Amino acid sequence: MINLPEVIQEMLSYKESLGFSRKTYENYLSDFNKYFSNYSQDHAIYFYR
Repeated sequence: MINLPEVIQEMLSYKESLGFSRKTYENYLSDFNKYFSNYSQDHAIYFYR
């Protein structure tokens, strides 16, 4: 199982290295992480890398 906040930070760092602004994605991903954290407490969800 993955650590979603860690993966989000890795993605933000990668996008920044390509020249994209972190602020473009950061708020959306923060909201998604909050939603996913609440949703995953009620459901068994597995992601594989």
